[in-house]
Amino acid sequence: VTLQAVAGARQLESLRLEGMGFNSPRWRNAPTLEYVRELPDVPIFTNELAAVYLLTGRAATFLPAEFNVATGQARSEYASDLSKMRQALRQEAGVVVVLGTPPWKRLEPDYLAEITSGLTLVAEYDDGLIFKYAASSSQ
Repeated sequence: VTLQAVAGARQLESLRLEGMGFNSPRWRNAPTLEYVRELPDVPIFTNELAAVYLLTGRAATFLPAEFNVATGQARSEYASDLSKMRQALRQEAGVVVVLGTPPWKRLEPDYLAEITSGLTLVAEYDDGLIFKYAASSSQ
């Protein structure tokens, strides 16, 4: 029982110092999220909606989903959602924010390529990528 109490106390101290989940320094001090904090009021599309909202206070929209996660079936709305996203990115100078430590926590390479087709990588950090339409491609 004493060993369990000591282990529990150590774990609580670790959580107090290091945080857990979005409260960890890794998330709180993420350079990609700092970039998002500095953005003007533009549409944000992301793979980590909760992180963007909780750590920047910014509203965001999920990236268009290819598949219904509940059924595993392709979504018939995917092409339309992708088109709407691209229109918002072009017309309102929005950004795509991909969060995650490379390469395994980011998006599947083919999906990332499709989502960011026609966009320019404007910022790359260890914890994420930021894409938007280049000024010349929006004209």
